[in-house]
Amino acid sequence: MNDETKTAIRRQYALTDWTFVFGLPTTQRQFENAKAYGEFCILPPGYRSFSSYESVVLGRFSSLIEPLERLGLRIVRYPTSKAYMRVLAGRAPSILYTHCSQNSRLEFSDGLVSFVDLARRLSPNFHGIAEICACAPIQLNALFKEKAPSATIATAFHELSVDLWISYYARFLVNFAEGQCSYWEATVRTREELAKLTGRDAIVVT
Repeated sequence: MNDETKTAIRRQYALTDWTFVFGLPTTQRQFENAKAYGEFCILPPGYRSFSSYESVVLGRFSSLIEPLERLGLRIVRYPTSKAYMRVLAGRAPSILYTHCSQNSRLEFSDGLVSFVDLARRLSPNFHGIAEICACAPIQLNALFKEKAPSATIATAFHELSVDLWISYYARFLVNFAEGQCSYWEATVRTREELAKLTGRDAIVVT
């Protein structure tokens, strides 16, 4: 971990500094698009209808993450991969919540995009925080750090439930709603809570 990364994780942030990127569909039309071009909505057991998807995934997002938008959190819903990469600029901190396919691709509204393509678009001047919540995209850490060595990249290295991850990030972000806080402080507090629930740590930070 270099000096710039150490600075980023110790820097004080407010909730208004954060962007939460929800890479999954939020409407019926987007759900149909995701079934045609994505993977998350059709993986076994799959979501046979938008209403079943809405009750499991969107219900938790709406009840736990969206209320923080009124307090200053910026939310980007179902973006293209290019739109997501524009979020990774300067020293901005962000969280991406999406699906990872075979530790090689992430899902966006423009379909499944390879880690290599994402890393190619990453600015080498990015020295912010990119936390990526997907099913264990371990190889993405190395690709992003090679392109932007001063960035802080955090990814999950275990597969956890949709419900648990959304609950985790809601609690993580509440730290910043309660007052300015460092990424490191919020991460330690929330990871301890997660470990109590699951019996294991689940995030790697580089």
